Amino acid sequence: MSVLITGATGFIGAELCVHLLKLGHEVLAQGRSPEKLRRLGEAAPSGAPRLLLLPCELSELHELPRGVDAVVHAAAVREPEARVSPALAVETNVGGTVRLLDVANSAGVKRFVLLSSQSVYGSADPPWTEGRRPEPKGTYALSKYAAEQAVLSRLTGMVPVVLRVSRVYGAGLFMRWDELIGRFVRRARAGQTIEVYGDGLQRVDLVHVRDLASAIGFLLSHRSTLPESVYNVGGGGSVTVGEIASVVQETAESTGWERPPVSVRPDIIPTGPRHLELDITRIRRDLGWEPCVSLREAIREYFRLGSGSDLHS
Repeated sequence: MSVLITGATGFIGAELCVHLLKLGHEVLAQGRSPEKLRRLGEAAPSGAPRLLLLPCELSELHELPRGVDAVVHAAAVREPEARVSPALAVETNVGGTVRLLDVANSAGVKRFVLLSSQSVYGSADPPWTEGRRPEPKGTYALSKYAAEQAVLSRLTGMVPVVLRVSRVYGAGLFMRWDELIGRFVRRARAGQTIEVYGDGLQRVDLVHVRDLASAIGFLLSHRSTLPESVYNVGGGGSVTVGEIASVVQETAESTGWERPPVSVRPDIIPTGPRHLELDITRIRRDLGWEPCVSLREAIREYFRLGSGSDLHS
């Protein structure tokens, strides 16, 4: 199968490219950074099918080669950037998706997969099922929900699929050292105190980037008509921020580092919902997919890779 991946120079996109190449797919990788695309090419498995690099802005992608079977749309303005520039988030996440739908449909693409976000569910009581009415709040969540509606409502010959993804973490080519676990590990390796904001009891749903790539691989290999158009992709449960800090402490000790102290900071109030958790019953049932990477295994990989100063986030 020939698959276009947008946002291939991002954390998720890069891991997805490598995973699909390993599965034997041909991959067209779109990304803004020629340097990161070069690094992606170097990370591609030897003997894999052809990897075609497309160094361009998403808005510059006006046509696709004939023969592309599927598009996985991973390019997006993320939530922190959306708070800084709401107009850019709407233009990229909504306008960019609509334009890409037209380009993909003109090229005869058969399946269009949009990576959306758990944020579209808002702050309703979790765990969230796909049947729950979305209540997006804030520019980022609203832009992702609008992109979903464009994909699901578009009158094209393509099969639309929306994946609502929980918080993605893990080691990877362009990993995110600035996010929760990366920050905890960096402080632990530096001998610094791990700071847990609030009371540490806020719950997050984590899905490892390899598990997300695996879910997309399962989806693309599903040859018959998919029973549903919207699927949650999460870790199968939630964990408290305090529990994450404890695992980082234990992993530091077991990998030869000093056990870092943890400081709970009730004076710093975390933003966002108190409890984030996706119900993944539907994707388990329809695709037979299951998250496999444990939190302890993933954090051990962070410690093995380095402090982050020698890696690009």
